[in-house]
Amino acid sequence: MAKVNVKAITAYVISALLLVFYLFTLYDATKYNVSDEYRMFYLTRELRHYVEDGGLKEYTDNVLFEYKKDGNCKNRGLGFSDLEDECIWIVGNNAVFYIYLDEIKESYELEIKTRSSIGYNNKLYINDEYISDIYIDEDGMVYINVPGNVLKQGINAFSIRTEDAVFPYNLVNPEMDEPRELNLSISTIILR
Repeated sequence: MAKVNVKAITAYVISALLLVFYLFTLYDATKYNVSDEYRMFYLTRELRHYVEDGGLKEYTDNVLFEYKKDGNCKNRGLGFSDLEDECIWIVGNNAVFYIYLDEIKESYELEIKTRSSIGYNNKLYINDEYISDIYIDEDGMVYINVPGNVLKQGINAFSIRTEDAVFPYNLVNPEMDEPRELNLSISTIILR
C-alpha cells in the first residue's frame, strides 16, 4: 500500500485555494467602483486634467468652454497642447473633449471658434460615430449640426480627427522654430 503524503496534499490544496483567490482578485479588479472622472483620469487616461468627482457635470450644453490660460477647459482629453494665452492647439491627428448631458434634445449646434488652421481635413466624431467634416468660415468659426440620437445621457466624447499625415510645423514652415505637430487651434467651444 502506497504511503499518503499529507504534506504534499496540503500544499496542493493551499496552492489551489491561492490560485482561486488570485483569479477572483484579478476578476474583481476589472470592475471599477469609482467615479467616471477618477476612472477617466487615473485608470483609462482619457482626461488630461483631474476633475473632482461629478465635476464633468459642469461641462454641459450651453456652457462656453474657453481653451486658454485661466479658461474653463478641464473637459479636454488627449491630443491637445498645453494652454496658451488665447487658444489651445490640437497636436497630431486626434483630440478629444467631453461634454456631459442630463437630457438629450432632438438636435444641437456645435460652435467652435478657431484662431488658426494649418489646413488639414478634420472631421468631427461623437462617441466614435462620424458626424461631419469641419469647415472653417472666414471668421474662423465652425458650425456643425449635431443630431440628438448620436448623444447619450452622461459623458459624450467629441473627437476632432484627421486622416492626413500631420507633420512638425517647422518642417512645413522652416522659418518657424516650432517642432510640435500642429493641426488646429481652438479658442472656444459651445454646444447649444
